[in-house]
Amino acid sequence: MTIPYYMQPGDLPSMDFYRQLMEKYKSTQLIGIGEIQFKSGLEMFLQESRPDFIRFSDVEIQRKQSIEFKWGHDHDFGTFKLAGNMGTRHLKHLCVFHDQFNRLPYDLTGKKILDIGCWTGGVSLLLAACGAHVVAIDEVKKYCECLDYMAKSFGIRNLEVRNMSLYSLGAEEFQDAFDIVMFAGVLYHITDMIVGMRHIFNALKDGGTCLLESTGFRANEPVFGYMRRKWNWFDPSPQALHDLFSDVGFVNISVGHVTPDSRLYGAAFRQTHVDIRRDGLSVPNIR
Repeated sequence: MTIPYYMQPGDLPSMDFYRQLMEKYKSTQLIGIGEIQFKSGLEMFLQESRPDFIRFSDVEIQRKQSIEFKWGHDHDFGTFKLAGNMGTRHLKHLCVFHDQFNRLPYDLTGKKILDIGCWTGGVSLLLAACGAHVVAIDEVKKYCECLDYMAKSFGIRNLEVRNMSLYSLGAEEFQDAFDIVMFAGVLYHITDMIVGMRHIFNALKDGGTCLLESTGFRANEPVFGYMRRKWNWFDPSPQALHDLFSDVGFVNISVGHVTPDSRLYGAAFRQTHVDIRRDGLSVPNIR
């Protein structure tokens, strides 16, 4: 199934709904911390910088420190605003999956959602505001610390933040555990997409859904563009993303066209746990 891409913000009817949800995260809604103290805490994160990370030989330091700290999403806290590198993309993601894919209901009460690559938490905050229990993970420690700081400052009890890699999802506690996995803005950052996607498949319950957003490669064939730039590796074409979903076990797959801003959306369903072909698989013992 192919989903047409959005053209203008007006093509996303649920934008106002999700914008309204962000009102929950104004400075006036803080719990147990004053506005000045809260802003000061965020400024401490914004001042962190490790631009020399690429010279580190220690892999764990690279993963935890990684990039220079940058705020991820546009956020109006009421008394001050922070502009993010991804702008309003956190809103667009949920709009696209609700409006165009029909895979994300407004009311997520009772749902357990894994948000992979949470960054500063724009998507995680929205999912929590919809009522889901959200487990947000990122391999960059300082982003987890920042989101955890916000969760505590706003008294968000249904948001759990973990500093961990996608490739650590093989742990028993993550098996068959989630109703939805949100995998936005991450696929092109990882070197082993098949193993990464299989971890997502395994983390979902039977009947669970993966919602994925990535940069996209414009081609009609199932090909990947090798786009090694800073922290990026591969860009999939729509057909390549469809086949990737299929090969790791997903069914009921929907993939959009590459959007005017070079993004690609897809959604897929885990009907039941099935095995994966293991010829050449880099982790042959993966479940």
